[in-house]
Amino acid sequence: MDRTTINLTRRTMLGGAFIAAGLAAVPGSAVAPTAAPDAAIEAAWIKRQEIYAAFLDDENWEDAASTRYWNAIDEQEEIIRRCVATTPRGVLIQLWCALYHSSAVYSQEQDRAVTRADFDAVESMDGNMDWSDRLLLAALRSLKAMGA
Repeated sequence: MDRTTINLTRRTMLGGAFIAAGLAAVPGSAVAPTAAPDAAIEAAWIKRQEIYAAFLDDENWEDAASTRYWNAIDEQEEIIRRCVATTPRGVLIQLWCALYHSSAVYSQEQDRAVTRADFDAVESMDGNMDWSDRLLLAALRSLKAMGA
């Protein structure tokens, strides 16, 4: 199974449980960079968390709306991916996105912990992670120790 299949499966699984119908309120996708280092990365991360929270809070079940949520999330992740981080915080955000798309997330609870960057909850999963995911967690731990 490749990474694309894993992501689609997780998204399909979550989408089946938390699909949205009223998507007009999904925040826009444009993030304008400001003078602050990694402002675009941080703004996209915040927007991604807001969209994901709206997705989980919406109690309507409709596949078309699910696709629109994921497209909005993907747009924010593309900003995070495309930008070159210049601060430890920017790198931390990029690693959280990488961990989300890794195979570390097996349940809705774990998915939510990674999405909200809950380090303690994710660290408790360390023993159940693949080696590559444990290395991502080690990098997150190091950046956290640096004050990111």
